Amino acid sequence: MDNKDLNTSKISKGLPNSFSNIVLVDCMDTILYRDISLDYLFVLWAKKMGKEFNIYYKFLLYYRREVVKGKMHNTVPIDDIYGEIYDHCNYFGLIQACSKDLFISKAHNIELSIELKHHHLRKDTAAYLRNAKSNNSLIYCVSDFRLPSFDINQFFSNLGIENLFTKVFSSCDIGKTKKRGDLYEYVIESIHKNPSECIMIGDNKKSDCVNANKYGINSYWLNISTASKIHLLTSKLKSLLTYI
Repeated sequence: MDNKDLNTSKISKGLPNSFSNIVLVDCMDTILYRDISLDYLFVLWAKKMGKEFNIYYKFLLYYRREVVKGKMHNTVPIDDIYGEIYDHCNYFGLIQACSKDLFISKAHNIELSIELKHHHLRKDTAAYLRNAKSNNSLIYCVSDFRLPSFDINQFFSNLGIENLFTKVFSSCDIGKTKKRGDLYEYVIESIHKNPSECIMIGDNKKSDCVNANKYGINSYWLNISTASKIHLLTSKLKSLLTYI
């Protein structure tokens, strides 16, 4: 996909002015955002896991990055990622009297707890979705996310908006992505709707808009809020200081 494709696609900016029968909506930076970067989240995860299992956290951080390098974009169940990290640690004798299942469970719970502590609701999107719900729209979250739909539902429950969604589709559950485009085909087939009935709302111009257009879905592009950008810049500074 080159810049010409991005510029010539039929994409509306901002939130829609009316309500569609079917609303597809991205999660991160569209419905909610973090006040830390993903990289810094991994640092926090590695530190908590290191304390839990008495492993130097930079080993865990290194193994996580190495494991993820060999995977397709967020298409692998997260527990498989944790399992491979366990295998690396076990091979080098870093794990003491801990089963693989326990390691995976702890890793997942720690990561989820960190996510939940750092989320903020994007109020403009939430207001639109509430109005859409009151106008009988069916709302589906469609996300290229590393965690499963069960976790995303917990994000929404934590923010008090879980009742807005008919279903959540996460790439790590399904093995398909918006980034490639095949997740849209899967969603349309799953909900048994015509693409012309749907709209897609998201912050990533290519994944959320251009690729949705390819499947006949009208799209709306949201820019990341100023508040979110400030949080991310602050988080990057924290992340850099971690390595000093």
